[in-house]
Amino acid sequence: MSMNPKTYCPLPFTQISTENDGSYRLCCHSNATVKNDDGSTSYLQDTPVSEVWNNNFYKTIRSQMNNNERPSVCNGCYKLEDKGQVSYRERYNRQLPNNDNTMPTHLELKVGNLCNLKCVMCYPGASSLHQQEVAEFVADGIDPPNAFSQFETTDQFKKAKPQQYADNLNLDDCIRLTMSGGEPLVNKTTDLILDRCIEEDRCEQIELEVITNLTVLNPAMLNKIKKFPRSKLLVSWDHVYEKANYIRYPMDYKKFIDNLYQVQSANIDINVSSCITIFNVFDLKQIFDAWQLNGIKLVRLELVYFPLYFNIEYLTDTQLDLVRKQIELIEQTEYSFMSDDIRLKLESIKQLTSIHDDAVLAERKRVIDLYDKKRNTNCATLFPFIS
Repeated sequence: MSMNPKTYCPLPFTQISTENDGSYRLCCHSNATVKNDDGSTSYLQDTPVSEVWNNNFYKTIRSQMNNNERPSVCNGCYKLEDKGQVSYRERYNRQLPNNDNTMPTHLELKVGNLCNLKCVMCYPGASSLHQQEVAEFVADGIDPPNAFSQFETTDQFKKAKPQQYADNLNLDDCIRLTMSGGEPLVNKTTDLILDRCIEEDRCEQIELEVITNLTVLNPAMLNKIKKFPRSKLLVSWDHVYEKANYIRYPMDYKKFIDNLYQVQSANIDINVSSCITIFNVFDLKQIFDAWQLNGIKLVRLELVYFPLYFNIEYLTDTQLDLVRKQIELIEQTEYSFMSDDIRLKLESIKQLTSIHDDAVLAERKRVIDLYDKKRNTNCATLFPFIS
């Protein structure tokens, strides 16, 4: 297999990914849904992984990458690279082998939008509580956040069929399984997939990762997760105390920390994923210190590019200077979880330049006011730097 480092990404050659409605997608960073050969959208609940993997959609993407072409559905990563930022494609090229597999070895599954939170940077496609809130806005004659206009918010999840999700997976070649949501620890689909892995004696071969907000614990599901020797929880952790409660509304930070200690005492590995937005980028040092204090060993930093109004690129130059000072403090401190990926991400943040767009800023204010009124929160008090 030929490979050009400027265009190649291992994901179309190794991984199957799904959206919360069961539609196959190229990866979690591309909005492109996988098409059947007749041009229709392909769904996991309707079409087994074994039938999708070598269809014309995948063949075209792989051929383009091998021929030094940039598939248009991957423009998100290429655009980041053109701006000098580290893309997910570059990260995966460092982490994953360069293989051309007959079947996917990595399964990245969103198990549904059922969720117990409605995080400020999230959307109805990943949160049933957001979906409910949007319906309430509409019923009251209020325009929902304009970012949501890009997503179907009414009946896209009616096609979801948990048992078919589990039955249509290809586990023979699977060596890594990632499940997210919504909140997978409250979703029946997660249980069914775990049950199938256990029943077919796949636990030893599969490295399991469950992405969770950890605000609720499901002891029975955790016991199933422990059957996988190489299992871990990737915990969403973006801030501390009241600011954490605001960002991942309506979480209880104290309960979150209690759950963290319970999982650690059960000897289940915990890593952290943190979404960097205008709500936490001014407090990165405090957040890094909290991770260190609580024994976190690995952290993934993810810049939130959408919705635009919570994207840190839309801060002012003065605000970005404050962010750079936070990063300088971090660079002067030793953290056990510090990695090359984190350093690259922090460096890319330092290199950002401000984008000014009056429409984006106006929508930011409108959405924050909308959430404050609906959720009885006070953004200005908690986050004075962005007021």
